[in-house]
Parts: sequence; structure tokens; C-alpha cells
Amino acid sequence: MRLTPSQAKDLRAGRPPARSEADVQRAILAYLRTVPGVYAFRCNSRVVRMPGKAGRERLVRFGVKGLPDILLWRSERHGDQTVARFGAIEVKRPGGKPSPEQVAFLDLLRRAGGIAVLATCVEDVAKALA
Repeated sequence: MRLTPSQAKDLRAGRPPARSEADVQRAILAYLRTVPGVYAFRCNSRVVRMPGKAGRERLVRFGVKGLPDILLWRSERHGDQTVARFGAIEVKRPGGKPSPEQVAFLDLLRRAGGIAVLATCVEDVAKALA
């Protein structure tokens, strides 16, 4: 595993290296694969520069601004029906802060009755799904 400069600095100072956001995402997705009734996947959202007409570049957006890193649904029983409850997880490295758009997306989802989690570790997700 390659260390980032900040992780290398932590090691030199005798501290365990801080986990990167990608490390946290992988751990959360691995955990979610073990939770019965949950289907989750990584959702990439970004802007890509593409060639346009007359040699000009154009920007193409994939996803929406503030879209969380992981989308999921959870099968839940309600009486004699099984219902899929939509959810999203915004992953940040420990100490990381979400953008205003990310906070707004999670708030909107929470108000609509979905599962909305801001997670810096697997335990944050486990607690939200309990």
C-alpha cells in the first residue's frame, strides 16, 4: 500500500497513519456485503473534459453535485410486504468535512424517510443500520 505524504508523516511521528477516504470506503463496502437485506455500491460523481465542436472543450457532469459516495437499499418487512428503503452514505476520512451540497443531499434524503449517513468509519454505518 502506498502512503500519502500525511500518512508517512504520521508514521515518522510514531502515530498510526490516518486512513484515507478510499480506505474507509472499501471497509464500509466490505461490511455492507455482510449485512442481510442490504445492496450497496460505490457511486462516482465527477466532471470530465471532453472534446467538443470546433476543437473546443466541453465539460460533462456525471451524477449530481453533492451525490454521496455509496448508494444502497435495504429490504425491510412491513407486515406481509417487503419494502426497499433507499439510503446513501457520504464517506469522509477521519477529520474530513462534507461540502454544503453533500450535507443538503443527506438532509433531503433523511427528511424523505431514507437512510442518510455521514461516515468516517464502519462503526458509523453499523450504528445507522442498527
